[in-house]
Amino acid sequence: MNNKNQRDERVIQERQKIQSDGYQLVIIILAISILIQFFLLRAPFEQYAVEFLLLIGMGPYVLIRQFQLGVESFENPKAGIGSAIGKGVLFGAITTLFYYLLSGVDLIWDGLIFFVCFTLGTIVFNLIAGQLSEKRQKRRDMDLDEEEWRVDDEGDQ
Repeated sequence: MNNKNQRDERVIQERQKIQSDGYQLVIIILAISILIQFFLLRAPFEQYAVEFLLLIGMGPYVLIRQFQLGVESFENPKAGIGSAIGKGVLFGAITTLFYYLLSGVDLIWDGLIFFVCFTLGTIVFNLIAGQLSEKRQKRRDMDLDEEEWRVDDEGDQ
């Protein structure tokens, strides 16, 4: 019976991996579809608005669900401010580039203000999310330790 449970767990893990890969593929195709409609077809926003909202909405949804379930969403929550600054600058630069391409704004100050605000927001978000993730992990570790002690105490009796 134990061998059957292990097989079932492996099958479940493989199915989840396939679904995860499918989700990533759908997100990539959605982004490509939006870019093609915007740049090549010069379509009005109304034509791809739903796709855009889905693409934007999936990030916060996944992040919120990961926090609710206690799934580690940050590989190394102790990476600290250096990692947060690196991510902030990288995401800020990419987003500012898209801001310029999509909005058609030619003013340097607008782009600079956008870059600074977005970068600072990303840094603050990464630091807060890292702290929350670390606290949740500590709480989960304490709960597991308590559960292990209870099982050991019951076994001794």
